[in-house]
Amino acid sequence: MTVSIDRALRLRTLWLAWLLCMLFHVDPGLMPLFHGLSPEIESHVGREQLPLLFSGMLIDFLVPVAALVLLAYSASDPQRWQGWRRLHFWLIGLLINWEAWRWWRDYRSTGARPAASKTPSNSTELR
Repeated sequence: MTVSIDRALRLRTLWLAWLLCMLFHVDPGLMPLFHGLSPEIESHVGREQLPLLFSGMLIDFLVPVAALVLLAYSASDPQRWQGWRRLHFWLIGLLINWEAWRWWRDYRSTGARPAASKTPSNSTELR
């Protein structure tokens, strides 16, 4: 039995991944402008540590993009990618349950809700 491969799904996913990568490429340079800061890097991080910092940001972004592409490929040819689908199901399930257990443990030990975010909820608070 031959299984048809959904090449259109693969192509859409690759275009989506490309678009997300282009947005990431532009986003680090524009983010300071959204907060009224200069786009010039002014931090306490030494120049020699910046490549490591940027590499970490890139890896943090590429992991979900790679998962997106792998999931689309596994959906386009289910027989060939069945092992990946099982691994993804159990890995994500484990991570969600582990994080929920940690949150519940912290909530139970303190008897209070997690602290609220310090991020402004709307643009009027930024002024």
